[in-house]
This record gives sequence, C-alpha cells and structure tokens, in this order.
Amino acid sequence: MDSVTPITSLAQTASETVDDLITSLPENSNMHEDLRDTFDALDTVGRRGAGLMRFVESYRSLTRLPKAKIRIFRLENCVQHISTLMSESMKKQGVVFRTGLEPSSLELSGDPELLEQAVINLLKNAQDAVSESKSPEISLRAPLGDKGRIIIAVSDNGSGMDEDIRSNIFIPFFTTNRHGTGVGMSLVRQIIRLHRGQVGIRSEPGNGTEIRLRF
Repeated sequence: MDSVTPITSLAQTASETVDDLITSLPENSNMHEDLRDTFDALDTVGRRGAGLMRFVESYRSLTRLPKAKIRIFRLENCVQHISTLMSESMKKQGVVFRTGLEPSSLELSGDPELLEQAVINLLKNAQDAVSESKSPEISLRAPLGDKGRIIIAVSDNGSGMDEDIRSNIFIPFFTTNRHGTGVGMSLVRQIIRLHRGQVGIRSEPGNGTEIRLRF
C-alpha cells in the first residue's frame, strides 16, 4: 500500500495534467494523438492502482477482524440502530423496509457492533437483489426460534440465487455484483462464527432470498 498509493496518485494527477494540455491545444495540432496515447496510459495505471488498493483493503477486512467484545445487549437497540442507518437508502431505492422483534425484549450475548456490521452487509446484498424488482421489499426480523435459539433473519423478494451461487457465496472475493468486492458474506460468516452461531440460506431464482443467523 505504501508503494501503490503514491504511484496511483501521481498517475491520476499526471493524466489530469495531460488532459488539460490536450484541451488547450488547437484541434489541428499534431500532438493530439501522442498526448491522447499518453493520457490513456496514465489513466490505465491510475485505475489499475486504485483497483489494487481496493483489493488490499478488502483483503485486510478479512484478515484483521477485531476481537469480539462480548456483552449482553438488547436486540431492540441493535435493530433500531440498523434501521436508522439503512432507512434513507431504502427509501431512495423505493424499497418497503420492515423490521420486527418477537418478542421485543430479546437479549443476546455478543458484540453488538460486529453483529450490526454483519446485518448491514446482508441488507446491502438484499438491496442489490431487489434492484430490478417492481415492488421491492426487504425485512429484518429477530424471532425466537426452536429450543430458545435467537434468530436474526434478513429476507427479500429479489432475484434469488441458484445452487451454484449459493454454494460459492461464502468464498472470499466471489461476487455476482460487478461493483462488489466479494468479501461481505465471508465477513458475515466470520462474525457469526465468532459468536458460535450458524448462517443458513434459503433462496431460489425468482423467489427471493432469506438468510438466517442462528445463535
């Protein structure tokens, strides 16, 4: 990172300088073609450097997961924090976003900040999944399951996943989103394992997805 960052910055600055020079030259200048080649080369270096930086940051997020600070907390507060954070982006996307606790007094032993991050990752994936839905809906529920196990469930009515995607979804850097990093679900699984929990997925193409975190 110490090497790539300044290289990327210099390449981007140089490409902007060359672009300004191209703009300032007369249209019939013989230098246009050479400068355009120079700009393309510098722009490629800058973009590739930025891509390498994003990759390294994604890798760091997988290898430097902070130690869980376990305590007992109310799930109601956790859900409220997440709802406050995500509601605006859901609204802009036209998503009907619902939350619910059953019962509202549920408490969980864990690291609320890490668990919130895991749920936020799931909600962002759900937003991607419903991006082409005519009536997009996403829900975040926390019911009490069988044998007293607490469940945090994120569901959507989006595109769903076939078996091949489901089987690869936890592999680091695997993604079906061209703008994604492919680390979101890997982080979710690591966080839930820190809490000795399990991640379950129900999904079919065209029938949406539900992901359950069991504790």
